[in-house]
Amino acid sequence: MKDLINNIVNEFRASIDINQAFLKTSFEESNLIEFKKSLHTKGESIDKDYLKTISGYANNKGGVILFGIDPDSKELVGIKDVYENLDNRYISTTIRDGLDGNFEFTFFTQTYLGKIIGFLVVKEASVKPIIMKVDSSSFKVGDIYFRYPAQTAKILAADLRKIINEEIAKRLQGLLGNIDNLVKLGDSAAILNTSSGEIQTGDKLPKLILDEKILNKLNLIKEGTLSEVEGAPAYIIKGEIELGNVEIVKTVPSIITEHDILEQFFDRHCEAPDVVLEMLVFQNSPYLPFYFFAQSANLSKEEAIDFLNSIDKPDMNKLTRNKLVNRLNKFEYKKQGKILEGITESCDCDIDLNVQVSSVKDTYKEKCSHGQVERTIFFNTLLNKFELKDEYISAYPKNIIEAFSSLLSETLSEDPEY
Repeated sequence: MKDLINNIVNEFRASIDINQAFLKTSFEESNLIEFKKSLHTKGESIDKDYLKTISGYANNKGGVILFGIDPDSKELVGIKDVYENLDNRYISTTIRDGLDGNFEFTFFTQTYLGKIIGFLVVKEASVKPIIMKVDSSSFKVGDIYFRYPAQTAKILAADLRKIINEEIAKRLQGLLGNIDNLVKLGDSAAILNTSSGEIQTGDKLPKLILDEKILNKLNLIKEGTLSEVEGAPAYIIKGEIELGNVEIVKTVPSIITEHDILEQFFDRHCEAPDVVLEMLVFQNSPYLPFYFFAQSANLSKEEAIDFLNSIDKPDMNKLTRNKLVNRLNKFEYKKQGKILEGITESCDCDIDLNVQVSSVKDTYKEKCSHGQVERTIFFNTLLNKFELKDEYISAYPKNIIEAFSSLLSETLSEDPEY
């Protein structure tokens, strides 16, 4: 993804014509590029109408949406300043709620002579098709979109048939490969059921069971493929499986997303903290967890600052790196964000959070923002020691951390398992 981003930025910069009366790009809309004059958000998510283009890219070869460019004149008009370095959770919330399937994406911004341009890069999905799971004025649940030259449209029967045939072929190829390996290994072959831990060794050897504690910690994949679980450390079983002698090779993930960082932080377990620390400077948000990974890497405050300053790569986000260093230099535990007095509601698992926040905001007498109400509801949930849904932790880490900072030390010390 880093190389792809670097290529897109370099090619776009080279396409800008500064000799005109206004900034203009020589890029044309295509099956890989789409222009949007502005960027629209609702609450803490982007407009779900963008899902058509996003899913269309994922179902084809991927692509990029360029926000802040007039599709008619190709002029760089820019997006609002408030969207500069917009947190990727705005995009991930919309995609998670609106699309069925998994694929990689990232959002970042670049500034050209005062014009802020947003880049939403979408990679081709490894498993297709990506399907709509929400309704909108322009699409319905179950719709499948595909990116065609300069437009996104409902997929044609021929293209859908091609996708399905390719998926069948991939699975058949994988199955045939496994069968071929079993034939080559002969009596030495054993099959591991990754759900139960049972190792089938045939009639000649006793049945083996892999300890559940070990099984839960392993993400077993066949050699030559990637793990389908984002951010999960991969373990590869090579060669023959012998009693008491299984060779396992641990690999460090090379692509780490914002979701992976948060997942490892909340799980309080990280296999490669130094890799995560380096990847933090490539994120758009400087407010992702940092101290946990620095501690896991056995770095002091000064060593962590030196480590960040030593990273000097052309595609990193220097603004994020500088703000992380600033966080370390000025670190002081204190309250972050305002908690609104008079609001006593906690998270209601039976109601959509945005609906609950809007309802509370409408009844609150004083002027307040959506984020302040959201933070206060999280604070009340933590104060009452109610459990937070995993999806909230992934989607709203900043407000949850800010809410946590407002808890009194006495409250935390009351319960050692808090």
